[in-house]
This record gives sequence, structure tokens and C-alpha cells, in this order.
Amino acid sequence: MKICNENCSICGRDQWKIVYSGSIRDGVYGNIYNDASIYQCQKCGIQKLLESDCIPPEYYETGEYREKLNQSLALNSEIEEHELLNRFTFESIWPLSARNKKVLDVGCGTGFLLDAVNNISKHQVGIEPCQPYLDSIIDKGYIGYQSIEDCIEQYGFNSFNLAFSIQVIEHVLNPKLFLEEILALLKPGADFIVSTPNRDDILMSLLPEDYSTPTK
Repeated sequence: MKICNENCSICGRDQWKIVYSGSIRDGVYGNIYNDASIYQCQKCGIQKLLESDCIPPEYYETGEYREKLNQSLALNSEIEEHELLNRFTFESIWPLSARNKKVLDVGCGTGFLLDAVNNISKHQVGIEPCQPYLDSIIDKGYIGYQSIEDCIEQYGFNSFNLAFSIQVIEHVLNPKLFLEEILALLKPGADFIVSTPNRDDILMSLLPEDYSTPTK
């Protein structure tokens, strides 16, 4: 039997219970990884997969993760795939504006959000671990870094007015450290928009056959 024997990265406690055991989606719909376990912290309620059941971190750097999802590494195709997500993001944060702000997008992909704020914001920077995507945003003229640490080294602390991280935090090994590093880059009073898939999404109840299997 698998055991989660690490401290919770949110509250620091080491009290877990299994809330799901079985198959999870591994990349594109239809691919299955068996014998996975989802644990829930009994203090703060955060849920997590065991790291041994997760995609290796290096997959995000080489583009293998995108290939597992059948997502294109080509610039134009990837932007088309994210147009709806882009629209949803801006509708969700309205009336918050990016006008004349220094904008940071952590996990920016090919820069679809940076493109959307390019003509109204003062400065745009993207952080993207996937090297093919990072190359594409640099080719488009944006400043890009492969890690938050590289960005901090160049810009220092308290540098940005507005930051995005859209459907990224669920992939990082240490969510608390991830947020702390991003906050270090933000000016006091800056806005930071984070989104992540919801395991209690209504689609899991309405369409259980399609959406009830957790995703790796």
C-alpha cells in the first residue's frame, strides 16, 4: 500500500487520508495510469497526488508534457487552443485592467496572455519552463525566463504590478514556495491572478463518465 509520509506544503502537518484510489487520466483523454492515490490533508483539506504518480518535472522543460496531451508545440496551433481560456481569464478579472502596468505571466506557454495585454500594458515578461515555448516568446520580442529564480535574479524584488499564473500551480512540486517566489517579484498592492482546475467541478457530477477520472 502506498503511503504519503511528507509534511503538507500548505499547513506543515503530516496527517493524510486517502480520498481516491484507482485510475487517473495520463495525458490525452483515453490514456490511463492505474494504481494512483489522491491524499487529503486532514487539517487544511488540500488534496494531492503522490509525486511517484505525477509526471516527471523534466517533461515540462522538454515539451513531452504537451505531447502527452496532444497539444501542439507549434506557435499558431497552441495559441488557437488557448483562445477560450484567454477570454475566460479576462472576463473573470473584469474590471481589473492591465493598462500601463508591468505584467508577469508565470507558465506563459507561447505568450497568449502577453499578446492580449501587449498594446495596453507598459512591460511584459513571461516565465516558461518548456524550452520550445520559451524560444517562441523570445522570438516574438518578449522577455522570457525558464524559471522564477532567473527572473528574480534579473529584476529583483517588487518589480511587477500585475501577475498571472493560469493552470500552472497544480503542476509544481511545492505550491507554497511557488507562490512565495512570485509574490517576491510583485510590488506592494500588485494584483496576482491564479487559476487551477477544480476537482469538484460541476462537470464531474453532470458528466461522470467523461470527467470523474482524475487527471495526472
